[in-house]
Amino acid sequence: GTLSTWSGTFSLANCSAQCAPGCDAEMQVSGECHSECNVASCGYDSACTDKLVANMYEAKWRALTGQQGDAMSLLWSDCNGYKDSGSTMQGSLARHACAAHANLKNGRTYNGWEGNEVGSLQWEQYKVLANQHTAAVCRYEEQLETNDLMTVTALSVDQARALIDDHIDHDLLRLEDIVEGREDRVDESVTANMEAIHSNARVLKEVANELRQMEAQILDNQDIMRSILYEFELVKTEMLEMQEEILNFTAKMEGGQGWDDDNDHQVSTDETVSMLIELGTFDPEAIALTSAWLAEA
Repeated sequence: GTLSTWSGTFSLANCSAQCAPGCDAEMQVSGECHSECNVASCGYDSACTDKLVANMYEAKWRALTGQQGDAMSLLWSDCNGYKDSGSTMQGSLARHACAAHANLKNGRTYNGWEGNEVGSLQWEQYKVLANQHTAAVCRYEEQLETNDLMTVTALSVDQARALIDDHIDHDLLRLEDIVEGREDRVDESVTANMEAIHSNARVLKEVANELRQMEAQILDNQDIMRSILYEFELVKTEMLEMQEEILNFTAKMEGGQGWDDDNDHQVSTDETVSMLIELGTFDPEAIALTSAWLAEA
């Protein structure tokens, strides 16, 4: 079929460069989160939602790598900052951050498990996340189209009308293409997306297995380190004992006493044997022979 040609005019009398006080079109497409734009009248700032998603993955990685303090700080900030947000997506992410923070605070893993284990993401959970992200992408596209139209306010009325006409003509052409038989492309796109989702699920399972192996290696390394520390403490104890013996020997020599235990200014046979024993010069058998020989002499 054919579509009729549209003609008419638009009135821009009530257009405003700001969708909310302090939020202009440039701020909405800057890619940075602005609290002024994160309100219902501006469709909520998509950059704030992106920031929440990025913080969620960053906190999860830090929790898995032993940085619980940093992970809890990120989660607590998002939990408090967005739990009352009017955006369904932002509110859901904030509640997720609150739950994960409570898990880490109570000594559990990010996902609430008691032990150091990593489980694969179930298909139903992955499906929910995929639908949420798909919906977010659709909202971003709508927001970009809205932002594009908002820039019109900076142009003259004639330029604005010409730009709107171009948008309408472009949309009409796209609609004609769809009416004439583009449904098959939608089916192909759905099939491709499902294949991509299944592929991502397999990748997530592989990552989970690799994380389990990494955790096992970490535990093995911890056992090795404990063994090394135990041997180090033994050597340290022996060194301290040797140091004490050296200090005693030095003090005895510096004090001018030598091994004259009875202070008669002479070193007797017994005192000589005592000296050799303390210095570790002779083994027990050699000491016995030396003592006998000195006694006969």
